[in-house]
Amino acid sequence: MAVAKKLPSYFGSVNDRAFNGKLIQKYTAGDPPITILLAHRKKAVVDTDYNRIIGLETSDAFFDIAPLTVSLSVLRPGEGGLPGHQLLAVVALVTLAVAAVLAFATMSQRNVRDGTEYLLTVE
Repeated sequence: MAVAKKLPSYFGSVNDRAFNGKLIQKYTAGDPPITILLAHRKKAVVDTDYNRIIGLETSDAFFDIAPLTVSLSVLRPGEGGLPGHQLLAVVALVTLAVAAVLAFATMSQRNVRDGTEYLLTVE
């Protein structure tokens, strides 16, 4: 992508699905993960840049794709798992508990008399 941005006809891009850590299928037909927009006054410049991008893609040099190095079994609970997920769950639980206590305290203060009530008697 860095090479494409430096091309003379590069106009912009739309990145819908090509994010770091997300699986990208090679040579998929149809909707690509990234759409590159090329525009130039000279058609030959656009054609040259287009051919360069296609050459990068077919030589596997466009994306920096690396094989999966972590076993998916690590993600299963009870098999070592990821300690970050456990910490995140504890933090979420503590946050929820604090929010519940604050909500309860706020609700209970609504029922406390503050001494400004007056008794009206009609004779």
